[in-house]
Amino acid sequence: TILFPIAGGTPERLPVVGGDIDSWGGELNNFLLVSHKADGTLTLVANVQSFVTGGAGTDADPWTGWATSITALASPVTIVWPAGVYANPGLTFTNKTNVHLWGYGATLKLTAGANKDSLRFFGGTDCSARGFIIDGNSANQSAGTEVIGGIGITVDLGVGAALYDGIRCVLEDLVIRDTKSHGLALAEATSVTFVENKLLSNRTSNSGKKGLWVY
Repeated sequence: TILFPIAGGTPERLPVVGGDIDSWGGELNNFLLVSHKADGTLTLVANVQSFVTGGAGTDADPWTGWATSITALASPVTIVWPAGVYANPGLTFTNKTNVHLWGYGATLKLTAGANKDSLRFFGGTDCSARGFIIDGNSANQSAGTEVIGGIGITVDLGVGAALYDGIRCVLEDLVIRDTKSHGLALAEATSVTFVENKLLSNRTSNSGKKGLWVY
């Protein structure tokens, strides 16, 4: 297992001695779960820079070539995006368990013509995404809809961060801007397993539709 530092932002931390009186257990668990499984064994930590094939990490020339390898990684895994701008064809994680995405200082800019959600968890259990700036690049996207297989819900495409059919998943510290559709979207229906998920300290702006939408 190779561990990489998580740069920038406010990632998980150890409890403060003499502080965190009522929350130290949660703080410690969150810190340990960055690189450990629930049984105490180490989780793989992957650095997205290992998969980049082009670009310079700027808004004009974002890093490319990394997305297919990232979504194919076996879980459990913690994936770290160092600071910079990444060309994002649309990330979808389907039926994953313990996939944790860390993007403090990183921008995911949806590639022109992708016409997808910038980030989507479907059927996830104990997954999370934290710290990203998500740029929906709306001027270069087309509106559309999709029927989510297995649950039969028609959803809008072009969402900043979507959480469908999830259990104990977390979206935290996301800055979502310029999306063709909703900033955040959740599927909560009788046919959907949607339990104990959390939205914490996220911000949306200039969304094409709603800042937060629940199906």
